[in-house]
Amino acid sequence: NVIEKLQRTGIKQIMEVKQGYPPNFQEIKQWLNPTKETVFCYGKIIYSPSTANVSPDIIFHESIHSKQQELFSSPQLWWYRFCIDKNFRRNTVKTVGEYNKAWFVNSNIFTGCSNFSKRLF
Repeated sequence: NVIEKLQRTGIKQIMEVKQGYPPNFQEIKQWLNPTKETVFCYGKIIYSPSTANVSPDIIFHESIHSKQQELFSSPQLWWYRFCIDKNFRRNTVKTVGEYNKAWFVNSNIFTGCSNFSKRLF
């Protein structure tokens, strides 16, 4: 179970956080309208344009996208599909939201979490 693995091993050990934009940011901007607060998963790296301090819930959320990207031959291909296929994007986000909710219920924490995750409840 991915949730148990992340809780056991510590999510910060699984994902690296870098301040800045992912390598495919120009392509993402062609299809989507990200804000400066948007974070991006690209493989095992979370890119955050505005800060290198990303809350644990966002790291968890992006780690699920990382697992999804492993099903593709590259993060670039996952992003391409995410950008052009609205149904894929909707299903991807819905699946990650379900993992987020399960993680909160199982860990019973809200301290240090972003407003994004607090809005899920």
